[in-house]
Amino acid sequence: MMGILIINFYLTFIIFFGEEYGWRYFLQPMLQKRFGLKGGVILLGVIWGLWHLPINVYYYSPDTWFYSILIHQITCISFSIFFGYAYGKTGNMWVPVVIHYINNNMTAVLTGSADLGNQVYGWKEVLTILVLNGILFVPFLFTKVYKEQKNNV
Repeated sequence: MMGILIINFYLTFIIFFGEEYGWRYFLQPMLQKRFGLKGGVILLGVIWGLWHLPINVYYYSPDTWFYSILIHQITCISFSIFFGYAYGKTGNMWVPVVIHYINNNMTAVLTGSADLGNQVYGWKEVLTILVLNGILFVPFLFTKVYKEQKNNV
């Protein structure tokens, strides 16, 4: 499966490039200019999560869609922080593209299946995702990448 990941990247990278170009390169700077570096990236995560709303309700978890939406909001906000950090730190659009690709395709590698439909979630999964993402990704908000520059006028 890992070998397929490398080959598959060259066949599907345009999807991830398009998504990251829209989120990171286009929308993130606009939101950060208006709402600050941290506020902009968090708002971007909320928008990104809402963008996934139809797939949460109708595919990922139709029976427990409310929990799926909460999990996706937490995940998208957390990933927005991390992907924004990676982009801000490197200034290279390809870094979040590759991270996004790896994230979305590791499920198939780890489980042996690409089927993400009909998942069943509850509060336990929401809390687990909240704690894990809080530990792994939220600390990036406190790095130099997200420090506001003070204007000395």
